[in-house]
Amino acid sequence: MHRELELARQMMVNEAKAISRQAIKPLSLYVSYDGILDPLGQSQILPYIKGLAFEGYSFTILSFEKPERTARQLKLVKQELNSLGINWIHLPFEYGRFEYFKRILKGSWLLRSLARTHKPNVIHARTILPATMVVLAGLNIPLIYDIRAFAGEWIDGGRLKRGGLQARLFQWLEEHLIRTSAGLVVLDQSGADYIKQAYPLLAVPIKVIPTCTNLEAFPSQILNSPSEPSGPYRFVFLGGVRFPYRPDLALLLIQQLLAQGIDCSIDFINERDHELIQAACGNLGFPLDRCRIFSLPQNEVPAALVRYHSGFVFNTSGRWRSMSSPTKLGEYLAAGLHIMGLFGIHAIDRLAAEDPAVVDVFRQSDLIAGLAPSRIAELLVHLQASTRPKRARYLARQHYDIAIAHRNYSELYRDVLAISS
Repeated sequence: MHRELELARQMMVNEAKAISRQAIKPLSLYVSYDGILDPLGQSQILPYIKGLAFEGYSFTILSFEKPERTARQLKLVKQELNSLGINWIHLPFEYGRFEYFKRILKGSWLLRSLARTHKPNVIHARTILPATMVVLAGLNIPLIYDIRAFAGEWIDGGRLKRGGLQARLFQWLEEHLIRTSAGLVVLDQSGADYIKQAYPLLAVPIKVIPTCTNLEAFPSQILNSPSEPSGPYRFVFLGGVRFPYRPDLALLLIQQLLAQGIDCSIDFINERDHELIQAACGNLGFPLDRCRIFSLPQNEVPAALVRYHSGFVFNTSGRWRSMSSPTKLGEYLAAGLHIMGLFGIHAIDRLAAEDPAVVDVFRQSDLIAGLAPSRIAELLVHLQASTRPKRARYLARQHYDIAIAHRNYSELYRDVLAISS
């Protein structure tokens, strides 16, 4: 009898401990250099954080918001996040070289203060600059380093001079972060392979989490049904247009189709670089009646994309850029679009190998020299394929479903917290 009572008492104690553990949510201090109100914030940052919040994690977010964001926009997002139990703190993203260093120092100071008052279980730094702020803050808290781009991408993209002091500093910081972080996130399997080869003794969890998208946000009705061989075809170039993105090559391809008598046009959905696109049109003598340039709120993008036939992912490659995962890949596929990309990005090349009728890859030299008539004919066959929308959405579900990201992030948080406890 005494033993049975003791067992019952122990069971109640264990149950009380389990309930207590559930009530105390692990807290993540999430740091992003991109703004929550930026397109990337809306399409990539918030969906991932919401998924983790649903899993039982609590968050304090620190982000840098662009000066053009209105007080009303900030207030609405603040209310939304508060309703989910997510605390949001934002600093202004002021433009200018001097302000760049001010942001780093302000962010580091605030992180140190937040760590002292909130006592987070883990810090999640999205990209190298927020991770640098963590290092400067001198925090001894498990760090998840979310490598959205390797330091070398800044060199491939022309933002840092190869061999320059700043480039060497960034590469040193990256090596330090990889060696000292409690968990790592990369966008592509090639990135994970690189880390395992370069750091063979590294024993921390690494997750491959590409730029996923919420497939349920896209209308089920496909409006981009196949056209006649002569068109009309509607193409779209979504997102950034500054180098290493190549809107000029997209325009060049459209020019070649027009020269073959194919009725087509291109839309650029872009937030702030309209003058650059107009300049590219002017340099090529591109007919302005075949090009539209406009911006859209992120929540309106899915409904807009299903009206196009094909989307451009023209990103210049390089040793480090090849390991990237363009955000628009998953969005185009989820909308049922055919994709045209430049050769050299591993994620695009693999998709082209998996289903060449859905993803066409071009070499930059071929576009500049002019595509052969046989290549253009092959492209038109792919655009007209009646099965293309269904096959594109299949690729989206296999590789870019937001549920994949939620599962992998949840596993990473669990592993990091288990190791550090």
